[in-house]
Amino acid sequence: CAMGKLIRISILFLLLHMIQSAAMKAGSTKPPAEPISISSLIELDAEDLLILSVPQLQSLLGRNIKAKEKRMLQRIKKKLRRHPEMTPKQAWLATQADTYALLSLIMGALGLAAFYSGLLLGGLAIIFGIQALRKRAEAKNPKRTKKRATWGLIFGGLAFGLGAVYVVRLFTL
Repeated sequence: CAMGKLIRISILFLLLHMIQSAAMKAGSTKPPAEPISISSLIELDAEDLLILSVPQLQSLLGRNIKAKEKRMLQRIKKKLRRHPEMTPKQAWLATQADTYALLSLIMGALGLAAFYSGLLLGGLAIIFGIQALRKRAEAKNPKRTKKRATWGLIFGGLAFGLGAVYVVRLFTL
């Protein structure tokens, strides 16, 4: 129910305001030492997170949200809209898994294209691919991430192998 969501958000704002005003009355001229972190927003309900705007989130956090955090929140909200069965934490993990899978795919492809850097880029592709698959398992993420991570692992393994052959041939001649 939309009214219930608004009531929960209002209660969150009220609690935050009460904490800040209590700190001010206690003689402190600055807000509490530990503001709410961006990762604590993941503990909110999916509906609450989708309703909150950036200014509301900033007032809830007690600080301005950085550009990187705004992009991450936008990606989490987009994932929650596409997959309403996900929790915000699963959406956050799925977003990380997507990032690692794409990095794995790019590093693997670049490693194949440049033999001399195949060892480095192939190794990175393998590491990112493994991380993507681990995050995907935690997040119960859709298949797209698995495909990207798998192809990144394949390209990374091939790039690593070709890079090793290139380095061995380079030093044996």
